[in-house]
Amino acid sequence: MDTNQKYFDQLTAAGAEVRWSDPQFPYMHAKTIVVDGAEALVSTGNFSKTYSIDLERNFVARVTDPADLATLVALFDADWDRLSPALDCTRLLVSPVNARERLLALIDSATTTLTIESMQFADAEVRSHVAARQAAGVTVRVILADTAWIDANVAGPRTSPSHGIEARTIPHCHVQGAGGRRRARLPRLREPEPDLARPQPRGRARS
Repeated sequence: MDTNQKYFDQLTAAGAEVRWSDPQFPYMHAKTIVVDGAEALVSTGNFSKTYSIDLERNFVARVTDPADLATLVALFDADWDRLSPALDCTRLLVSPVNARERLLALIDSATTTLTIESMQFADAEVRSHVAARQAAGVTVRVILADTAWIDANVAGPRTSPSHGIEARTIPHCHVQGAGGRRRARLPRLREPEPDLARPQPRGRARS
């Protein structure tokens, strides 16, 4: 919260409504922008020039589907008002509500290829499901953040070769994404599942 305080003050001074995120979530890790209810960006990167934009590897998904946009707006409004969100959209992963089951289901659906690029690979259940796909004949490739930056990844590269999985590391990988032959997903994290994300300051802005 201390990190975001100056931005909270700057946005408030500029006339934006700003609220801290609901304290029921230990971390707020979502990064979304919705413009006029007609287009949205869902990003793996924080909106930080020093790191996410100029240094880190991140992906951004541009959303124009009306149903997905309505869901993103409803999620923001629920978080704004500190209410439980309705999650009718079957394409959106929202932690801690449905992210784990939907992420594992996506991994389990891979029949030919599975590519994963992620800041962390420390979650044992995720690794187990990935290894099961490799054992089933799926070609699995994994890119992780360098262990010098994210020490939680030490277990990932060590475990992967024993299952025949090719795992490589790159510096400053902040991506959280998985894709198969036909589908790819970037989870929207309100509160991280254990071991899936590092702590982030909590903050919300609304203009």
